[in-house]
Amino acid sequence: MKRNVLSIVVIVLAACTPPTPAPVPVLTATPVSASFGKTWNAVIDILADRNIPVKTLDRASGFVAAELAGVSQDDMGKLASGCGGFMDSLANGGNVPPAVARYNILVRGDSTASTVKVTAKFTEIISGTTKECTTKGTFEQPFQNDVKSRAEAK
Repeated sequence: MKRNVLSIVVIVLAACTPPTPAPVPVLTATPVSASFGKTWNAVIDILADRNIPVKTLDRASGFVAAELAGVSQDDMGKLASGCGGFMDSLANGGNVPPAVARYNILVRGDSTASTVKVTAKFTEIISGTTKECTTKGTFEQPFQNDVKSRAEAK
């Protein structure tokens, strides 16, 4: 009898263990066959087209910091996971969406070639506490590809 109870306790505890989050994708800079200036302009155009507010814009260093508060319901599950703790996730139907998305964009290059790299960070605020989410990499690479496409087309 004790053995059956122990088995049930072990099974229940195993079921309560949160799933291991997927590994964070490692993204590298995307090479662009266009000048730094064209690549920089493509980044600015995309941010404007997507209505993403820019906090820092420094052309000399090739750095852009942008922040989008209020991630849309459609995008929340596609962009990040692991927001909040296990109990937060249970209380919210299995997923706590990110509330804020922060993007750092770095452009490097010269008059003939360049690179672009996007780093995204997603956070959620639960009960007044900021919790980091794990990016799924679904924003970064498509953004870099869009920059490459636009810069090389001009």
